[in-house]
Amino acid sequence: MMKEEILDRLATLLCRIDEKLVAYYAAQYDFVKPPELKVKLGSRYAKVTRASGKLVPVESVYFFVDLSNGDLLKAASWKAPAKGARASLFDEDLGISAVGPHGAGYAGVNYTGAW
Repeated sequence: MMKEEILDRLATLLCRIDEKLVAYYAAQYDFVKPPELKVKLGSRYAKVTRASGKLVPVESVYFFVDLSNGDLLKAASWKAPAKGARASLFDEDLGISAVGPHGAGYAGVNYTGAW
């Protein structure tokens, strides 16, 4: 798998997540602006963060992507992912079923209904 293909799929996934976040926040929190997703590339992982807050910007890890195979990983901390892939960018749905409004979830849980 090529890194460029993984990054292209990640960009597509982020567009889909952004659409879902806008709809989720409009329905649940109409007084709050949806968070902005950002990608920070490292040597092995891409860290996807969400930034929110007007007065005091707050940033937290949304999930990690393994750049060698396209696996989506839940965050264990700010710097490292948890062990065990939650989904893959090469799944039919690009792994969006493993991601909820607050980030990647537990392994084996489908978060499609959480939106």
